[in-house]
Order: sequence, then C-alpha cells, then structure tokens
Amino acid sequence: MRKIFYILLFFIFIVSSVVEAEIFKDSYTIESNDIQFTNNNEPVNWWQNDVIIARGYGKPPSNVSNSRQNKYLAKQAAIVDGYNKLAEAAGKVQITANSTVVNIEINAIIVGAKVISEEYDDAGNCTVTLQVPVYGVRNSFASAVLKPTNRENFPMPSENVATLGTYTGVVIDCGDLELNPVLTPSIQRVDNESIYSYNNLDSSKVIAKGMIGYKLKGELISSGNYLLLGAMSDGNSINRVGSNPLVIKAVGLNNDGSCPIISNDDANLILSENQVSHFLDDGSVIFMSNRILGMRM
Repeated sequence: MRKIFYILLFFIFIVSSVVEAEIFKDSYTIESNDIQFTNNNEPVNWWQNDVIIARGYGKPPSNVSNSRQNKYLAKQAAIVDGYNKLAEAAGKVQITANSTVVNIEINAIIVGAKVISEEYDDAGNCTVTLQVPVYGVRNSFASAVLKPTNRENFPMPSENVATLGTYTGVVIDCGDLELNPVLTPSIQRVDNESIYSYNNLDSSKVIAKGMIGYKLKGELISSGNYLLLGAMSDGNSINRVGSNPLVIKAVGLNNDGSCPIISNDDANLILSENQVSHFLDDGSVIFMSNRILGMRM
C-alpha cells in the first residue's frame, strides 16, 4: 500500500514541478557537487546541513526498446524509490527526544521534495538524489511538523547579574557529553526548569531557521569566551551566533541526552544578557560537543 502511495505521489510531483520551481527558487538548496555522503553511501545527518537527503535507484524495463522512454522510466522508478527512502529518513528525525513525525506529516514533507541530481550508468540505470530542507517557510520539514504555540516569556533571572550587552549569541559547550539532536530541544537549569524552549520563541522564526544549530567541537576553536570563526556555510553554522557569542559550559544533559543542563549562575547570566541583546529571541544558539549522535571528533 505504501508503494502505491508513492507511485501516485510521483505523478503529483511531475504535474506540480513547474509550479514548485518558483517556490524553491529562493529556498535552501545544495548543488549536486556539494552533496555529502558517508563512506556507506548514506547521506550525512540532517543536523549537519539542515537538509534531509535520500538517493533513489531505478532500472529501465527490459521490454522497452526506445532509449528515451527507457531513460524516462528508469528515472520514474528511481524517484519512487527515492520517495520511499526520503520518507524513511524523515521518519527518523526527532522533533523532541520522545516524538517523531507521523505518516500524515511525512506525506506533507515528501510532497515538498526536490530532485537535485540525476545520473545514469552505461546500463541505463538511474540514480536520483532528492532533498527536503529542514527549515524554511514553505516546503520544509519544519513547516510540516511544527505547530504555532502560545508564546511564553523567558523566565526571569533568579538573581541580578551585571551585563555587558555585547553578546551576539550563546554557545553551549557540552564537552565530551553525547548530544542527541532534536528539532526542538531546550536549555535547562540544574533545578530542571527550562530557560530556553520552543514555547519561548516565535514559531515562524523557528520554522524559517531553527532554534539552535549543532556543531562538533573539533570544528570550532575556542579561546576564552570567543571563538575563532572559520569559513562555514549558513544554517547550522557558527554564523548564527555572530562574532561575539557567550560560551557556557554544560554541567550535564537531561535523561534523553537532547537538552544541555547548565548551572543556575550561568542561567542567570544568559537570561540577563538576553534582556539586553535578545539573542535568544532570534534563535542565536549553538550546541557543540565532541560527540553528537555517535559521531566523535
């Protein structure tokens, strides 16, 4: 039944491709020569490039002699296979540590998929690469799964803290703790109260660019409270926290490994600085660690 659905979905894709071209023109894309795959020929994790990628494979039918028709049918089969694999990949992305997308949301996500490359071997077999951006106002993973909420104020600092008012973001340094990447994590104090969560943010901003970025610590060089910034792409890059981020050391993670825990003093510092600079409101937050979802630097 699932295969029949994706075959039907393919035909919807063909009909809507011209209309979708304008929608995708300004959205986040990866050029085919920049697509990153692991040694197992699997796409890199969604949190590394803010995009969900899958490859589909199709063979030409043996009973058709027309070469142009063979090429078309091989691509058709590859796209259907790609839809199935993209649905599987999307189903693994966690919204929180305890929730993933449901079938109806996966259907909405897959409709927004775009073929970004196609290749043919000497036998006429086709390989296509499909992608869905994680973030974006339209046709993104986040736009399909994140719902508007009644926005809550950030908690007040429990103690008065002197502020500089010059910080452009915050980096939570999780050291050697293994982070579990999710779409909507939180930053928690040692008393388990969240100081930064999805409910504190404008949901449209989160859908557009996310509420945090993830970085393996080895990709960044820290020096005191400053980071020597390298040339990195946007999205999950260090660019989201600006040139003068506040760097805070996590004291632990919550039970599922998705939310850093910081000291009460550091929580007061972040909340006090945010009252001046509003970097939390803008989602100018990065979690970095030596270990993220089994990957290690």
